[in-house]
Amino acid sequence: MTEDAAKSGQPEAQEPSPVDRWLDRMRGYHCFPQDTVRALSAHIVGQPEAIDVMTVQIRQQVRRLQAAIASGTWTHVADRREMRPCVLVGPSGCGKTALAALAARISGFSHVTEDCTGQTAVGWVGRSASDIVASLIHASHSSPTMAAWSCVVLDECDKLKQRTAHGNSDIGGIEAQQQLLTLVEGSTVACEYPTSGPREARTSFTFGTGNTLLTCCGVFDELEEIIRRRLGMSRRIGFGATSEPAGAEESYDTLCQVEPEDLVQFGMIPEFVGRLGEIVIMRPLGREQLRDILMLEADEAPLQVLRRAAEREGVRLVVTDGLIDAVVTEAERRGLGARALGSVLARITRRLFLEVPTRVNPCCTGTYTVELDADAMVDGTFKLSYRDARSPRRRRSSGYVTPDDLEAEA
Repeated sequence: MTEDAAKSGQPEAQEPSPVDRWLDRMRGYHCFPQDTVRALSAHIVGQPEAIDVMTVQIRQQVRRLQAAIASGTWTHVADRREMRPCVLVGPSGCGKTALAALAARISGFSHVTEDCTGQTAVGWVGRSASDIVASLIHASHSSPTMAAWSCVVLDECDKLKQRTAHGNSDIGGIEAQQQLLTLVEGSTVACEYPTSGPREARTSFTFGTGNTLLTCCGVFDELEEIIRRRLGMSRRIGFGATSEPAGAEESYDTLCQVEPEDLVQFGMIPEFVGRLGEIVIMRPLGREQLRDILMLEADEAPLQVLRRAAEREGVRLVVTDGLIDAVVTEAERRGLGARALGSVLARITRRLFLEVPTRVNPCCTGTYTVELDADAMVDGTFKLSYRDARSPRRRRSSGYVTPDDLEAEA
């Protein structure tokens, strides 16, 4: 109690809890679907259909929560799942996980991204459904009720496919899928929280997942060939077989004809596939999409991250069109989608961040500028210049100066 409250004799107003603040926000949250589409499109490039699907999913989740808050039943445990999990299928680096996590974040839901590669059956070393629930509760300010309305992204869910013949133990495949059925179907999960610390300090309870929004993501490498065989379009068998790989557009058109039976043939158990909702095929990123990602103004865009790192070293970063084209060409050659952009930029700027800090005088009032052009792709070369704040129309030296000249002028 503060001194003013003690003098007035009134109790001090308590600070609302994080759960109360979240409830107030969700109660008054209103956003048109078109606004959500624009917000997602500012970060995710080249995936209009997937953005539309996630927009519908996240809005329905918001409206369900608002209806439950208005009726006073938002703390009740749902006995069944109203919204089936959607599946995002696409090549590595096309934005599957980023889209699902971003949709949850911009709408105000707590969320976790679970890598299914480490999922195993209960009792084995690895993660299980109860560990996912514990992560949800931790991300929801230790509130199980708030966690019940959160979002789970099952990343790399294609790694759960069957690895052995039927009847044999497969703790990371079939048995892991059976363990995750409790999440997919919306039933209850027995868990302990917190997961660390002394045993007597943990609380055991059952957690209902009927209100949790679930999204599955995966590459599903062999799915295209399975669809081709079902449609009689296999390129590897018979007199018409060819060793030429299918083009990106042809592969996309083939994957768009996916059926649940193809996922079963891939190695997912029928019980798991039968509880899934819409299967969305995401397009592979082409040259124009990779260039658009580089030019994004979002905080997590590769060039924006690089510019902030340069500003922390006291320099302004300028990137030429020639370098952007070279980076896109190299990323396209690696075939890793948007993930390759960051690794290419890190390689070509290594020399910059090694040499610039020793050439910049923090006491100078002018502006240091680093320009990167296509030559940086070869050995990381850069051009460093300085503009004096006292005479902004005149450079301290004609043209671009060497780091040694800058050091002498400083």
